[in-house]
Amino acid sequence: DTPNRSKFKDQIHSLNKWRSSITTTEENLRRLDGEIRRVEIFMTLFYDKGKSGILILLHDITEKRRLEKEILEIADREQQRIGQDLHDQLCQYLSGIKFRVNLLQQKMGNRSSNIAKDAALIEDLLNQANQQARDIARGLVPVEIEANGLMSAIDELADRTSKMYGVSCVCHCKTPVLVHNHFIALHLYRITQEAVNNSVKHGKSESILINLHANEKQIVLSIQDSGLGLPADTKTTKGMGLRIMNYRARLIGASLLIKRRKIKGTIVTCIIPIDAATLRTQ
Repeated sequence: DTPNRSKFKDQIHSLNKWRSSITTTEENLRRLDGEIRRVEIFMTLFYDKGKSGILILLHDITEKRRLEKEILEIADREQQRIGQDLHDQLCQYLSGIKFRVNLLQQKMGNRSSNIAKDAALIEDLLNQANQQARDIARGLVPVEIEANGLMSAIDELADRTSKMYGVSCVCHCKTPVLVHNHFIALHLYRITQEAVNNSVKHGKSESILINLHANEKQIVLSIQDSGLGLPADTKTTKGMGLRIMNYRARLIGASLLIKRRKIKGTIVTCIIPIDAATLRTQ
């Protein structure tokens, strides 16, 4: 395809210009029979008898990416099922128990102040448990089908993070960003959720800022914190979080950039091109 050829030429030019040793990229290529395959491309400089050349290796990863997508989709469906069960079953049981405790309090009246205090404490604990169960369920099933679901879900995530961890987590969205594709909205939310969790648990951040905005060409989601920051070499990081974020971004055709801030903390930026059928701004 012409776009791929142009991209290859740019990469080859970059190798020659900067004398880079190796470069890796991932692209969709069309075979002679017309089938589109996902290919990992390695390019490296080599020297032989005083002459230089470029070695290009192609690795077909179509099935690998398909299996990764299926595994991720299964995990997402299971999360949604658990979240729905929490909301529809556990929360209902807790509400029923609270109702019975209220009836018990009414029957006791003022006969025993100690028992009344115990009943009030049980009711308070039930309220807390019910709220926590609802928060967990909301985190597992975050994005509504409606186009504004992503904005609402990220705003709720920021509020929930502030309350649960005692940090300042704020979401800024100056103008509405309406994502009509539920698949894309869910992955953007999961990227945000993973970045926020990393900021709190690993970065020990006390403040997190989430920015969501769009223009005529792209939607930009950024999460920046004031935590410890990423290690200098992110390739040595053992956790799955960064790899899953990168995979989710690739899955929806987005680019993901994770870097250390100059002063303190980390910035995660996800950029996805706007498709007229997928996203609309107001």
